Amino acid sequence: MDWAQAENAPGTNLPAGYKQLVEAYGDGIFDETIRLLVPDSAYDDCDLHAQTTERDEILTDLWEFEDKPAGLREAGTRVLPWAFEEGTGAFLYWLARPGQSPGDWTVL
Repeated sequence: MDWAQAENAPGTNLPAGYKQLVEAYGDGIFDETIRLLVPDSAYDDCDLHAQTTERDEILTDLWEFEDKPAGLREAGTRVLPWAFEEGTGAFLYWLARPGQSPGDWTVL
């Protein structure tokens, strides 16, 4: 995996543990439940870049009508999807705050 190119699209470095997981398993499914999003996956629903764009649009639309959570109001704070739960539509996100290293991101 060309991580420099893969990290260009979201515009940030990605956690080292995530990179190790992707290198070991690719866009796999864990316990028939959790699907890992991977840069440039052959499957759109597992593509990190495509899902990041789609989730950004969905959350932007949501926050036009719902209050944005207080923890996301800080300038430069982002949520980045990295996996989803098969069959439920639930996504796992990283909470990326300005000045915080990817290894310190909170998982939502």
